[in-house]
Amino acid sequence: MNDMRKTTPNTRKWIRWGGTILSGLLFLWIIWSQDWGLIVQNLRQLSIVLLIFVFCLYLGVFVINALRWYSLLRVVEIRLPIAQAIKIVFLGSFVSNFLPSTIGGDGLRIPGTIMLTEFLKNV
Repeated sequence: MNDMRKTTPNTRKWIRWGGTILSGLLFLWIIWSQDWGLIVQNLRQLSIVLLIFVFCLYLGVFVINALRWYSLLRVVEIRLPIAQAIKIVFLGSFVSNFLPSTIGGDGLRIPGTIMLTEFLKNV
C-alpha cells in the first residue's frame, strides 16, 4: 500500500509539479479550443454601459456579503474595520472559486479574522 507519508520530499515535489503542468495544459487546451471569432463577435454586441452596470452589481454582492460578515462579527463583539471585512470576503471568494479546496472561502475567513483582530489589538 503506497502511503504519501512514505514518499520522499523529492517525489512529492515531482507529483506537485506534474499536477501543476497537467492543470496548465488542460487550461490551455480549453482556451485554445474556443471559437474566439464567435466570442469576439458576441462581445462587440454588448453595451459597455451594461457591462459596467453588471460588474458593479457583481461587486455589490461581495460588499453586501461583507456587510453581513461585519454584522455577524459585531454581534459576537469582534471589532474589525469594514474595509478589512471586505478584504477578507474578497479573499475568501478567491479561495472558493480558484483554489482546489473543499473548505472554501468561509474556512479562510475565520482564521483571517482571528489573525487580523489579534494584530489590531497589538497595534
